Amino acid sequence: MEYRHHKDFMSSVRDLYQKGGLFQKAALQVRAILGGIGVPDTYPFAGFRQTKHGENRVSKCLKYDLIGFARLITITEKDVTLFCFAGDHTACDAWLERNRGLTLAADEHGRMVDVQRTPRGLGIESALTGPSALTKGKLYEGLTPETYFDRLVQGLPRQLVRKLEELESINEESDIYEITKAIDDIDRAQAIYDVFSLLRQDKRRQAIDRAKLFLGETREIVELTKDEIRRLADSETIKTIRADDPRFQRVFEHFVKSAS
Repeated sequence: MEYRHHKDFMSSVRDLYQKGGLFQKAALQVRAILGGIGVPDTYPFAGFRQTKHGENRVSKCLKYDLIGFARLITITEKDVTLFCFAGDHTACDAWLERNRGLTLAADEHGRMVDVQRTPRGLGIESALTGPSALTKGKLYEGLTPETYFDRLVQGLPRQLVRKLEELESINEESDIYEITKAIDDIDRAQAIYDVFSLLRQDKRRQAIDRAKLFLGETREIVELTKDEIRRLADSETIKTIRADDPRFQRVFEHFVKSAS
């Protein structure tokens, strides 16, 4: 098993530790789990119970109970375990809402990245949701270069394309749905819905990454071999936990216990 951590993970454990009391003990439990990585014949999560309730907002998500009703959120997919977030119930729920549909993927530069997409098997009526950022301008202009938009709508009737071009952040998600439900190609419809929902939330990087996934520039790691996954480099959002490097544990502990 290969272990990596999401960009939100380190700061979430630090915030949990700084809350003190039982939450501090929960953060130390997370440190203990990390300490088990790389130890021969040791399963890092041994003794930790998964929560009773499943999670459908993020595919392959596993949540572990910690002291003080805190939680540790992970994703396990194709021999990769991603440490995502640790916190109390409210903080974990908010993280899952912000990261609906988070999927592990490989970008065109050979790096492991996270992409938000409608979970497979769900229709666009169950797609990504989130509050509008109320930005100015047309949503499609957030896809730069605009060739991404042109390729997304390739082959669609001009009438549909014009409707997409008119969408702004003040539009409701139901407006996006009404347009995309008229698209016969379900994969394209879901991709366009996801892209515009993310643009509406001003998540431009995530929107471009979602477009790349549909266009084949980025691939889900489930499509890769184990060797291909092991060769994936770190990215801005996902870093490797190097089990054979004792410095990681020291740096992690120092970061978690630092107030700033």
